[in-house]
Amino acid sequence: MDRAIYRLRNLKERFTEVLYRDRNYAAQVLNHSTVPFALLYVSIPEIEAYNLYEKLNHRNKYAYDFCSEIAGGSSNFKQEKSPREKEIIRWIFRSGIVYDGLDSRFDRIIDVAAAVLIRQFNDLTILKPAIDIVFRRNKKGSFNHDLIWAVFSAHRPEVLKFIAEYLLSPDVRDRQLACRLLNIGFDNGQDNRTAYKKFISWLNENIKYINVGDFCQQLTSNPATYEVSLENKYLCKSVSNNLVTVDEEEKIRQFANLDDETKQMLCNYSNRLYRANRAQWRKWISLPLYRQIESTRRGGYE
Repeated sequence: MDRAIYRLRNLKERFTEVLYRDRNYAAQVLNHSTVPFALLYVSIPEIEAYNLYEKLNHRNKYAYDFCSEIAGGSSNFKQEKSPREKEIIRWIFRSGIVYDGLDSRFDRIIDVAAAVLIRQFNDLTILKPAIDIVFRRNKKGSFNHDLIWAVFSAHRPEVLKFIAEYLLSPDVRDRQLACRLLNIGFDNGQDNRTAYKKFISWLNENIKYINVGDFCQQLTSNPATYEVSLENKYLCKSVSNNLVTVDEEEKIRQFANLDDETKQMLCNYSNRLYRANRAQWRKWISLPLYRQIESTRRGGYE
């Protein structure tokens, strides 16, 4: 971060020197394709003082307006979902994260850019770098709730996988935050790799059946609302598949009336059999529910 800030200061100094000599050329400098968003951000006072806005290209005008709207208190920058606008907001985020921590307003812009990319453009490529920022900020004691919310608003189980990677961190602060976001118990005495393997094993088994909800700042003991759909696991049907047959609807209705222990037993067995022998599973799932329960309690379908 210190090196990035040092480079940014040098860029700003050179831009200012050019601005004093040639206003038009200074605008060309800002409009260059390699310029990071952070330089535009720190140059906003000069853009306004020297009336450079009309000389900015479309990318920079859009980014300037983006900053202005957020500075005015907006948290929902709604624009037409065009590839052009998406690339500009991605530029704001991708080139901006290097300078995360520049100041609170800058970080707020990064957070909103992430939320727009995820929620409006369904851009999942930024999930990993956004999560990395969350953990980086956590170690600095910086505000990260809005960015966590943005990440969880993707409603994708991949979020859990990226967070779980921090269970391997040698830094106890990373492991504590990872456990909190994953809603698993933190044990400082447990081997890092053991904790990671245990969670990843569970995730791989259940990833098709996980519903990921939004991050809730108030529920500090359980901030991440994600759960396994037992109905989907029982039917071995991904939560992304909304098509349900009449037969499946009836099976779900009957399954819903079971006690939690029996539901867990059935869905775990169904998932294991589905993975091991698809033909056997099709025979088993077609049995009446009471027969499924009997065979599962006996230790398996014959």
